[in-house]
Amino acid sequence: MMEGDIFNYVNEFPNFKGKISNESIESDGLHKEKCEGFMSEKISDYTDASGNFLTFCAKTVKYSTQLASELNSNKLPFCMYLNYWIYNEVISKDETKYNNNIINGFLDHIDNLETCENHTKRINKNIHENLQILYKLYEDFKKIKEEMLTDSNDCKSEEKCAQYYKSQEDKCKGKDNNSFCNALENFRVKFNDHLRSKNECKEIEELPSFQGPSLAATISLPVSVMSYTPFGPWIRHRLSGSTKMKNKRNQEIQESGYTSGYQDMPYLVSYQSSRHS
Repeated sequence: MMEGDIFNYVNEFPNFKGKISNESIESDGLHKEKCEGFMSEKISDYTDASGNFLTFCAKTVKYSTQLASELNSNKLPFCMYLNYWIYNEVISKDETKYNNNIINGFLDHIDNLETCENHTKRINKNIHENLQILYKLYEDFKKIKEEMLTDSNDCKSEEKCAQYYKSQEDKCKGKDNNSFCNALENFRVKFNDHLRSKNECKEIEELPSFQGPSLAATISLPVSVMSYTPFGPWIRHRLSGSTKMKNKRNQEIQESGYTSGYQDMPYLVSYQSSRHS
């Protein structure tokens, strides 16, 4: 798998967490037994004093059974979520003791997850940190959309989310070919679309793009100027490179075949907004 694959699905992680958390397992001990088997064999020294891991694991098993029965559903986003969940809850606690093979161990113990066996993801500390950033953004965004269903016209949640996004500028400024930064750009587009649909939040500026140097001024130059200026060939070269990069991104997203019932396909082309013009 390509490193960037998992970043394309973080927008769905909060949805999976919500659906799994809402599962009821009180009357069915079979799901807990499967998780207890996994824990005793693969992570016997893992501390779960509160029982939260076991409970969520059992609910995950139940949810996976239901998902398996949905013939036309895309299982890949759920597989990516499982990779993140196992790393976040177990492996990240002590990487000297646990490793990514635990993910395979979990899949071996749980029925209906055969599809995920071909989509295990090796996560390291850096990837995990970036996944957490995206997870928080989409979790906050999910809350924002839920608030739209109420009578509240408060834009504090939007402002808080916008500030957190802006705090990631140093990670992505000028990094066009970075999987995390591409995913962050996808979030920017979705968030800005939301701002345009909510008239009450006009005071909040649309999120800026962190990707690549701005070519807006260059693009506006007349062709005649580009032809006669000493920098004309250089400018044309830069514009050509920028176009090729965007075309490559569009091709990659088309080839991924990613479809989802939860969110629109990720956007990989940034644009200059005219909302405040």
